[in-house]
Amino acid sequence: MSKLNVDQKNICALLGDKKSDFIIPDYQRPYAWGKEECETLWEDIYEFAIPEGSADKFNKKDEYYLGSIVTFKNDDEVNEVIDGQQRLTTLILLLRAFYDNFKDAKEEGMIAIRNSIENCIWGTTEFRTIDKDSIKINSDVATDADRLDFIDILKNGECDNVDSKSNYNENFKFFKEKIAKLSVRSLEATKFITPRILNNCVVISIESDSSEKKSFCSGCKSNFICCTLFSLTFISL
Repeated sequence: MSKLNVDQKNICALLGDKKSDFIIPDYQRPYAWGKEECETLWEDIYEFAIPEGSADKFNKKDEYYLGSIVTFKNDDEVNEVIDGQQRLTTLILLLRAFYDNFKDAKEEGMIAIRNSIENCIWGTTEFRTIDKDSIKINSDVATDADRLDFIDILKNGECDNVDSKSNYNENFKFFKEKIAKLSVRSLEATKFITPRILNNCVVISIESDSSEKKSFCSGCKSNFICCTLFSLTFISL
């Protein structure tokens, strides 16, 4: 029986910690979220962070629950993602798109946002500078032929194959277009939505001491523990 460590974390705590290092293991399915899921995520986050289209109506004490992330720390001290890889990957793509929007920021608040995003996507050197070759989430899924697109996007802000139709590239471009349109419509909303994603959007982080790779769930074609822990998530709430 696996021992579980269950904790609620905001996105900044989940990804921004210097020990945050995730791998999508080879027994997981490829990245499958498309435009429909991204549209739903975007609309839900926007309505939460900018209620009724006004950044001023936001309650700083409010939180938005994004689901559960189930991990297992492997022998290399890397967090294998047992469940939640689709939303975790998509959140990283969303943050990478926002980073591009803030990369040339001069205003103090926007620089702080950019720095927070950097800590969620990349590791640091021993001199505490951002190392864009050290991404915080990687994929070992052998059947995911497009996973290199994901790495290209995180490292360089675009795919080597700019015409790639992979879910990674299509979703990244979708978020960039949404952010660009939002920037034209409301600079204030663009400024405030990102810290509210980082600080007020939360997940239930569930850490297991065992991956139980051999126990698969026939319903989701994934690790059996993911279904058990998914149920536990709602009990914990």
